[in-house]
Amino acid sequence: LLVHPPAPPAPGAREAPKPAQPPLAPPSRSSQLLAVASLVQAGLVELDTLWSYLDPADSALTQLHADMMSKYEEEVGSLGKVDLGGNASGKDRNSFDRALQTFNQAGSQKLRLATALISVNCWSAAHRVLVHLQSMCKPCLNHHVRSALCDLLKWLIWPYLHKDAAPHPLGKQAGVESTFQCTRRFGLGSEDTEKSGTNGHAFVPAALSPSTDSDKLLPQIRLLLEHLEYFLHTDIYLLTALWKFILAYIKEQHPAEGSQVILDEQLVAIIYRHLLPAASLVP
Repeated sequence: LLVHPPAPPAPGAREAPKPAQPPLAPPSRSSQLLAVASLVQAGLVELDTLWSYLDPADSALTQLHADMMSKYEEEVGSLGKVDLGGNASGKDRNSFDRALQTFNQAGSQKLRLATALISVNCWSAAHRVLVHLQSMCKPCLNHHVRSALCDLLKWLIWPYLHKDAAPHPLGKQAGVESTFQCTRRFGLGSEDTEKSGTNGHAFVPAALSPSTDSDKLLPQIRLLLEHLEYFLHTDIYLLTALWKFILAYIKEQHPAEGSQVILDEQLVAIIYRHLLPAASLVP
């Protein structure tokens, strides 16, 4: 991620003076960040050391999010006001939308590193970075982070939703990986089941793993949704798949028709904290 300095001039050579230019930003191509995330996953690169080289500074991210939220509060505060003097015509009514889109498409290296860590299923490091970013902003409002979390969640629940599917008559049926295989490497996740966590979490998996066992899937789904909140409304396929998972889980736990259904607390949290708010945001 570091910019290599130019070669030193030959002895005795004189260089013409050059105008002062701002330093070049380190490159942040997706393939490069995926490689760096793989090194972090393998334990060859220390995350704390790497973080200090990335742009922008934490304070800049904090300020960017604070500016966006101030525009949001200003816009919400103006909804119940009637300007009888006609001065509202000079106000920018789209400032919050522009700020939100700017953050949504932001390609800063810290947000892209979080995306890359999710993309290689290095969940312990990704979780740590996301929790740190949440102290400064809402990383799920960024398209790169949000889409990586959505893809990982789809990859997790795909085997469960298709465990009883009939085999394809023409051979192997394409899996959900075919929709994002160019940018995700979830299979690189290690096989470690648990790793001691931080920030109030007793255990954080080193990597997430798909399963046909709903009891193993449910805690992993909760982990991802805690970072996505209810901003998964942009991925209708995922939203539909989660409702299918809820229905299949209920039928699995209560196979007898007409029996009273008592929802699991984790299921209730998923429905009321994530799925219903997300459904309300679908255009």
